[in-house]
Amino acid sequence: MWETAGAGPARRCYQLTAKGRDDLRSCITRLAHLDQVIRACLQRSADAFAGSRGQHHDPYAASRR
Repeated sequence: MWETAGAGPARRCYQLTAKGRDDLRSCITRLAHLDQVIRACLQRSADAFAGSRGQHHDPYAASRR
């Protein structure tokens, strides 16, 4: 669609189709789920670091005994 109102040359205007809106909704849903997964991973990492605060944890200590 071309927008011809106003001064200057005509401008091309784009609009989402019904399929485009459905695709956008689907993408937003997937992104929202991914956001939840990432937040859960970050929270688990933060909890793990908080639990080991003040204690030096050497993951290789048992293998050196």
